[in-house]
Amino acid sequence: MPTATEPPSVKPSLGLTGATMNAMALIAPGAFLWTTFQLQAAAAAPSGASVGSDTWAGIGLALILAFLSAISYAELAKLYPEAGFGSTYYFAEKAFLDRETSAHHRWARLAKLVTGWAAHLYYWAYPGVMVAFVATLIGYIYNQVTGNNLSNTTLTLIAIVFAIVTGFIASRGVTGSTLTAGVINVIQLITLVGFSVMAIVYRSTNPGGNNAWTFSSAWDVIKPHSVTGVLIQSTIAILILVGFESCTALAAETKDPKRNIPRAVILSLVIQGLFAYLFEYFAAGYMLSDQLTTTDANKQVVTGLTAAATSSAPLGDMSILLGNRLLNGLGFGLMISIAVTVVLALIGTTLSCMNTAARVTYAMSKDEEMPEILGLLHGQFATPALHAVRPDLRVDPHRVWRRAGLAFRQAPDRAVAGTPGESRHARVDHLSVRDRQRRLQEGGVHLLWDRRWVGGGECDLLHGKRQGPRDRPAGDGRRSKGVTMPGHGCAPQGRPRG
Repeated sequence: MPTATEPPSVKPSLGLTGATMNAMALIAPGAFLWTTFQLQAAAAAPSGASVGSDTWAGIGLALILAFLSAISYAELAKLYPEAGFGSTYYFAEKAFLDRETSAHHRWARLAKLVTGWAAHLYYWAYPGVMVAFVATLIGYIYNQVTGNNLSNTTLTLIAIVFAIVTGFIASRGVTGSTLTAGVINVIQLITLVGFSVMAIVYRSTNPGGNNAWTFSSAWDVIKPHSVTGVLIQSTIAILILVGFESCTALAAETKDPKRNIPRAVILSLVIQGLFAYLFEYFAAGYMLSDQLTTTDANKQVVTGLTAAATSSAPLGDMSILLGNRLLNGLGFGLMISIAVTVVLALIGTTLSCMNTAARVTYAMSKDEEMPEILGLLHGQFATPALHAVRPDLRVDPHRVWRRAGLAFRQAPDRAVAGTPGESRHARVDHLSVRDRQRRLQEGGVHLLWDRRWVGGGECDLLHGKRQGPRDRPAGDGRRSKGVTMPGHGCAPQGRPRG
């Protein structure tokens, strides 16, 4: 645990397996087969014709595009292992700063801001969507068990509790998050393989002998039926394949990131995309028949692919059908079991995305492109603590809001504007040295503004107080300070940054 003389610092603890597990959790095939199969089955061309039969081919095209992106991410991670928490935010700027022609340097800051904010907004919006879907799924399970519906207030409370629990797990550090992600990955892969095997057995044995199959053969499941259909399905499928890039934000916490991060990017996509998604979507399409039924908005009975497009949870309906036909009437139990694993998979994908979001936010804050208050580091677990601010962190709110979003460039001994008689270091509410030391020992959340408090201040680095590779003039005349993170962009000892 950090002490007053040992400030919190990020220490590499993940190997290839840990980095891969975190990326796999974000891809989460166990969650997205349930959440997107209905949307894919209901997809239609501009003419109104159904393109649900091109689901597998669309995923195949999206997977090719995803691998092209993954290869690019892997090469960038290999080229810039010092990126720390910066990920694409760091890569975008370096792509311009490392050019020989100085004319490219002027675009470096714009490139990193556009890329960083796009990543930042995506990684924070995504967990919100997953939180909402968890509440919806729990409401579905409750309805299946009791026949009643949960109120919107109850669903909202479920979403809030889920977000708090996931944030708490994330705040315990990357090691705890990785263990959680690993267990969830194993559970969902076992469940998906089991479901897929049962679906293929169902098609092969044809129980009852009266099934009219939606697809005439295995080849009919995977072959493209129309160019338009494949393109439409690929636009949906690309959303379920993203996540492999998230492990690039773990470079600061990964041993030998130059070797392990690129491998984790590719390996996570191979396991979850090439194996899990293609296998499970093939099996789901292969078992579709007129025995899968539901009622549409006009109270008409629909079957097969149309039923999958109409149902609120087609995978649940398919699980009931498999359990009833192959497991002696255990369809309801099988459906509930798979639904529970989907909830677990959603925990994993939300957790992984939240961890990535916190790290990108932290990197942008330390680079002074976001308010300083977002650059928090947990004292005990040494993880970006944007999502884990503890109540024992005493901060003067007036002083915080005066400085939020502004980077005052003042000399070390110059008083902060609006706070006469106070040093620019005095941004934490009047804590005695003894009180600060006690809070450090208790493992609270620490603002990395006060260099005297944490010993190295913004240089909470693993590799010492060396100048960062980007501490050189950028093309627009400003000095690119770099992302203050392990092995990158540490400010000189004699000049604390604002």
